[in-house]
Amino acid sequence: MLAYLLKTSDLATLFRFVSADFFKVVPVSDLLALGTQLRRHADDHAAFAAACAALDARLLAGGLALRVTDTKNGHGAPGESGVAASTAALDLFFFQIFSSDTWLLDFRAAAFSAPVSGAITWSPQALWWSPSAAFREGTRELYAGFYSGDAPRFDAALATLGLAAAKKPLEDHFGLGDQRAVRFELKTFQGTFAAVFEACRRAGTSIPPEFAVLGIMLLTLYENLEQHGLVFDVRAAFDRAAAAAARAKAVAS
Repeated sequence: MLAYLLKTSDLATLFRFVSADFFKVVPVSDLLALGTQLRRHADDHAAFAAACAALDARLLAGGLALRVTDTKNGHGAPGESGVAASTAALDLFFFQIFSSDTWLLDFRAAAFSAPVSGAITWSPQALWWSPSAAFREGTRELYAGFYSGDAPRFDAALATLGLAAAKKPLEDHFGLGDQRAVRFELKTFQGTFAAVFEACRRAGTSIPPEFAVLGIMLLTLYENLEQHGLVFDVRAAFDRAAAAAARAKAVAS
């Protein structure tokens, strides 16, 4: 069901980058259930519009110059993504992870438009998911632990997500050095995550089916950033997004 969803959506061209081992470390019944739910979500236009509006409000509260529109209701249209829009997509990826209980999944370049003046606009395809609290917090801890240099926090997050056996390939995915000049390539993504799933398979461990949702987000983000052939300051993007998420949380409270 998940494979069918991806192949029949605008994400079809990205499906070839999914490792076959992924389908060996996630229970098939869980993937079927997740794929079915994603298809239902795609048809729930009211819920999608509400998720877009909620994220847009948090972006405004956090002070990021980005807007989110619901294309199903005709409030915006996808456009070409320039370097500024792709950099904003990287900020948005981290911001959503840290600020939202519902994740919009489509970070492709075609979903962004960068006007000559005004805020960059994100008009994602109606793919969305509300991750479980355990997976959501585990993902936040994974990124926070890595970028804060807190190894015990990073290791605890790996254990929570069932990824302890894949620590080395995940560190490779995050990148070496200070992450100030990172090049995004789909083939690199494919290789590192193939190693993640192979390590889990060899260890006999399974991972949450929700990892597929994070995988969709990352695949589409890589597609966006790869197009320019440039390097990106990922640490700066993480710092901006984390600070904006904290501001949005303060406003909400």
